[in-house]
Amino acid sequence: MKTRTPEHWTGLSALAVLLLLAGIFVFERMLYMDSAYQSFQIVQTGSFNVEAGRFTSALPQVLPLLGLKLSLPLYVVYILFSLSYVLLYGGLWAAGAYGLRQPTLSLAIPLVLLLGQREGFFHPMTEIQQGLVWNALLFVWLEAHKIRFPNLNRWLALSITLLGILLVGSCHPVTLFTTFFLLVFYTLRNTGQARVDLVSATLFTLVVHGIRIAMTDVQSYEGEHLAQLLHTPDILSLFGEIYSAEYFLKQSLVLHLPALLLAAFASWHYIEKKQWLRLTLMMGGMFAFLLIHLITYHRGDSDIMMEKNFLPWAFFWVIPYLADVHNKLSIPVRNILVGGLLLWSLIGIYTHADRYEMRLLQLQQTLQESQKQDSRKMLLVANGKVQERLMVPWALSVESLILSSLDGPANSRSLFAVSSAEEARNLARNTQPDQWLFTNFWQINDPHALNPRYFKLPDQKYSVLEYRGEAQEPLLYFPEAENKPEPEPAVPDSTDADSLQTPAAK
Repeated sequence: MKTRTPEHWTGLSALAVLLLLAGIFVFERMLYMDSAYQSFQIVQTGSFNVEAGRFTSALPQVLPLLGLKLSLPLYVVYILFSLSYVLLYGGLWAAGAYGLRQPTLSLAIPLVLLLGQREGFFHPMTEIQQGLVWNALLFVWLEAHKIRFPNLNRWLALSITLLGILLVGSCHPVTLFTTFFLLVFYTLRNTGQARVDLVSATLFTLVVHGIRIAMTDVQSYEGEHLAQLLHTPDILSLFGEIYSAEYFLKQSLVLHLPALLLAAFASWHYIEKKQWLRLTLMMGGMFAFLLIHLITYHRGDSDIMMEKNFLPWAFFWVIPYLADVHNKLSIPVRNILVGGLLLWSLIGIYTHADRYEMRLLQLQQTLQESQKQDSRKMLLVANGKVQERLMVPWALSVESLILSSLDGPANSRSLFAVSSAEEARNLARNTQPDQWLFTNFWQINDPHALNPRYFKLPDQKYSVLEYRGEAQEPLLYFPEAENKPEPEPAVPDSTDADSLQTPAAK
């Protein structure tokens, strides 16, 4: 079907550029932290990997799993991994823009993906992005289905709505805020329509998320952060000192600032039209989300994780702007505004790729260093500069394993990050040749259990690679040498007895 409006072109262009960037930065995206850990599990088992009950995360795994079934080379499988997320989002955008014939509202998909995100692009296996996209499509469905399918049975329409809520709810707990917001917002915009259906959908949303929260392990990453809400008074009393507030003011607010133009346009429109309830809902949703996230993440995390956590903030102004303001602006103004923000975000992703390019380069250089020493399992003790480039190294063992295996399992190598040289040497002595150090929280695996189609580590004890400085050669330590017996002194021949005499005896 041909594109017919500027909104079609805007959405299509943004997603096409996003797909191009996903193709350019395949390994920068896929060989870092959660993405490396989860993708390794998929390659290793040849089956879906679902973490913490987030079942919709299986959808972008279909394409790379097909590549595995076809025994495609590992580098091709990883290209499919990187592209599959954008292809999924593009398919959902097309369903809204073409299937439901709502190109304007469907702009919510590229907008919520890109506004407030730069480094988060290099963390594709986050269900927050997926949850926002499904939420955006759910809003398009609510607004458009009665126009697009006027004869659709009411109960079937409600069932599709509830299914959409279930899909969103299985992405990430944070989607509770955005789903609840869009249902209330839709109710305010459609006061004459069936309130029973909307109330049912809202209650269903609360039930789905209530079950998810009840099932969350208090010791898990999510459980620990949710538990911070129990300490809200204490955290607020130290508000000026908490990390999340500092991060928000110095980085997240600056990142979101241009996109807050949409909130300004929507606020002006609501004030002019005296639509106080919509204005209150938008501003209240923005404030409530921000406050809760400042509390739950007050201890901080890596920059890429903090950016991801604040990503849904844009949802609270994107939906009101597209629903009530966009089509009331002149065509040049709205095209320049939305197109400019999307372009600004895409350029921001490209210009912030250097940290991940440097990280990948450092990993490649370290693997080359281990290759020179003919060691395929190494404990890495990094100096400050190397640590800074590697950033969060908890998944280094699988990141290095995947990167080294792209040309075949004969090249497989694995690096394990250790904080000190002393710890590394002790670990090298005590780790057996048939052990593989996996991650810092799930430490030892059997290398013989690796998928032989893509990985192969030998029975070899770990050696230690210690970087001392930029201009210095790294130190190497092989524990096998330490266990070898001292060589016996050579017994001299009787004819050479004079050579054994001391100078005084002579």
